[in-house]
Amino acid sequence: LAPVQPRKTGAPETIAGYPVNDPDHRYLGFAVSGYGLVYNPAYLAARGLPVPRTWADLAAPVYAGHIGLTSPARSGTTHLMVEALLQSLGWERGWALWSVIGGNLATITARSFGVTAGVARGRFGIGISIDFLTEARTGDGETNRFVLPGETLFAPASIARLATSPNPKEAELFIDFVLSPEGQKMLREPRIGRLAISPSAYAPDETPPHLSETEGIFNRTGFDAGLSAGRYELVNLIFDEWITFRRTEHARLWRGLQTMEAALLTRPDEQAARLLTQARAALTQPPISTAELGEPGRFQNIVRVPRGLPVPEEQARIETDIRNAIAARATEASDNLQRAAERLAALGWRDENLTGARP
Repeated sequence: LAPVQPRKTGAPETIAGYPVNDPDHRYLGFAVSGYGLVYNPAYLAARGLPVPRTWADLAAPVYAGHIGLTSPARSGTTHLMVEALLQSLGWERGWALWSVIGGNLATITARSFGVTAGVARGRFGIGISIDFLTEARTGDGETNRFVLPGETLFAPASIARLATSPNPKEAELFIDFVLSPEGQKMLREPRIGRLAISPSAYAPDETPPHLSETEGIFNRTGFDAGLSAGRYELVNLIFDEWITFRRTEHARLWRGLQTMEAALLTRPDEQAARLLTQARAALTQPPISTAELGEPGRFQNIVRVPRGLPVPEEQARIETDIRNAIAARATEASDNLQRAAERLAALGWRDENLTGARP
């Protein structure tokens, strides 16, 4: 990217801890992206499902098999949302929530646009997406709707100029226009549907959502971009090994746990409850603990290795440890579910649709 000088827009220096403009002068913030939930109203209505309003809502058993997501390793949008919950909730609580959401997934799409397209076509009813991807597709007559959760993530979207641009003067003029008052107001038009970075693009009685004191997942704490960068590939690795590559088994285990937890409401049993508690603990414990995460330099050198190339020796050991930890906890959860099912069966309960935990 070529060096680019800031323009005066009245925007704050940072949004949720992100610098609006690159400190090294390679890009400038021109809009704000809101991370939230895209849903198909007809799909939800046909199945009697409520519209989710918070990230935690996605963990509800009622949404099992109705959520679509793309892998954070394939989408920077998804990665930022995964990391946002890890930072706002803490490493262990954040991964626990992602594990439950992972158990409710209908599929993991190959790319970000696959989420909005899948929702529009009724492959699944709800997806985690970004506002402008949804708006861009609803213009084609699709029925998707988008909701910003009570605490959402806002992050700046950037504009830059290529160093190899054959028309650098025209490129600079375009940046001038996008960041001008006229260009910023144009971003707000329904046919474009973006949140402008400049506060002056909003009506006098309208508070830009990214500047609200009550909205935003990081309004109180801020986003630690350095922390995120330092563990970027580690987060992708854990998500894929835990949720993406084991999606079918992961969903089966969660479905079994939730089914038997519901059965306890009508057949209370202390022994079964203890086994299910142990199963839930195994399913929500990340393969790397907070203490391990804090070991200096241990996970700093993880890189994305193109398919077919050898993985560095130390990284290969880390990947093996992660896979082994995930597999061991899945086995522990499965064993506890089996024993709980046997206990509940002795009390007269049976669910013939439950696989992997047969009474």
